[in-house]
Amino acid sequence: MVLQEMEILVPLPIQIHTRLHLVSIWVLRGQKIHWELRLCVMEKMYFVMLTVLLVHILTWKVEQQNFMSAK
Repeated sequence: MVLQEMEILVPLPIQIHTRLHLVSIWVLRGQKIHWELRLCVMEKMYFVMLTVLLVHILTWKVEQQNFMSAK
């Protein structure tokens, strides 16, 4: 299954955010809220996910640099 393969590549915090994102879409679909509102929520979720991804990459780079300088 493709989803399980992706989970191995994607770090846990982002996995959790993605799951929350999917759940929020599912909940909104269930409630049949207007498309504009759903789009607004989706945009916010994507922004949060991108922010988390950026922070994750930055901390990873800093950790790598610290590891290299410690050697």
